[in-house]
Amino acid sequence: MEQDVLVPLAASKKLFVYESKEFWRQIKTAGSAVPASALYLNHFAKSNPKLLTPPSKDGGPIIIAPVYIDPSAEVDSSAKIGPNVSLGKYWLD
Repeated sequence: MEQDVLVPLAASKKLFVYESKEFWRQIKTAGSAVPASALYLNHFAKSNPKLLTPPSKDGGPIIIAPVYIDPSAEVDSSAKIGPNVSLGKYWLD
């Protein structure tokens, strides 16, 4: 991306920067998405724990925090999920 996108933009003086003091993590490869997800989930566990799925209760799936499960996701009661797992929105084609 640096060579294909950023260098030409900088050369044409069309490159802008947005400085942020917020938490962020760079993802360059598919493999870097897993540790980035773990960092974000741990960050939310400290900064806004209501965003995450609470630990498991009797009769439900085993949740090992931190975990995010979209409210529309269907999770079997015998499942074991976590740590550092996000389950997205349920959808069908």
